[in-house]
Amino acid sequence: QYTERFQGMYLSPPTVMHLHAPRWKEHEFDLNNLLLRGLHNKENVMAAALAAKLVGVSNEAIQKVITTFEPLPHRMEFVARKNQVNFYNDSKGTNVHSLMRSLESFREPVILIAGGKDKGEEYEVLEHSIRNHVKNLILVGEAKEKINRAVGDFAETFLVGTFEEAV
Repeated sequence: QYTERFQGMYLSPPTVMHLHAPRWKEHEFDLNNLLLRGLHNKENVMAAALAAKLVGVSNEAIQKVITTFEPLPHRMEFVARKNQVNFYNDSKGTNVHSLMRSLESFREPVILIAGGKDKGEEYEVLEHSIRNHVKNLILVGEAKEKINRAVGDFAETFLVGTFEEAV
């Protein structure tokens, strides 16, 4: 078993973040109530916590932020749960790589509302993530037609005019 620890932060999946550095007392942060989905967001929390420690923020204050921080609107934002399916709004998620990372954080099928502004990305790379993590794909915004052409065949897909129609 590999036991060497490096200085900094590390995760004990799925819900414990460890602070391990000689300049601070070891500490475990509880991620059970973290509202941000995905490993990439846990990595961001670790970086933010280390930056906070460097400027003298207490472990208690860091833990409070972990449990109260709310995700930004339209970025893998939880909308509702119905018939054992979670609805998420990712209408700002036109960065395909961040969307892939977010979708890969789901074990259960989701209804994904996506689209927004087209940034010229190639949406075909989303095929695996859409096939494996999305039950229904609801597309809205400028990018909806392009996304539909690229991955619309891999989930039951609906094109709508507004976010209100999507919900």
